[in-house]
Amino acid sequence: MLAHRTVWALTGLAALQGCATGDVMDAFTGQPITGAIAAVVSGTCTGTGCQNPATAATNGSGSYVFDAFDPADRQLLRLSPGEETLSIEISKPGYQTVTLHHRPSYLLLIPGQLDSLFTRLNRVYLCALGSPDSDGDSLCDDADAR
Repeated sequence: MLAHRTVWALTGLAALQGCATGDVMDAFTGQPITGAIAAVVSGTCTGTGCQNPATAATNGSGSYVFDAFDPADRQLLRLSPGEETLSIEISKPGYQTVTLHHRPSYLLLIPGQLDSLFTRLNRVYLCALGSPDSDGDSLCDDADAR
């Protein structure tokens, strides 16, 4: 059975309408995890890059992005009706799955250009399956230490 933990990130606005980016690291080594999947499990996606669920994979630096403005692969994420946060599940075989709850807070990169809005999701540290959790909080000791 896979262990599962939840991380809450609650700041800012009630609707995600720009790019969302985050990163995933190994809790033991602190190094980026390539090929982890971020999947929106609560929220909606519109655009050419949407699937059910909307997903994004981490690159070599452990980063992933839901890009609301790329015409070839647009993923505009919005909150589900009545919800205050998006829920994004981060997973990779060999690691415990984590659910990140995020209420976006936007930064404007270039003043006056709406398409420059982005929100940064909290960094997630994935724990290898079987990692010790001495305090029983469903967060492995290596992640607790970070």
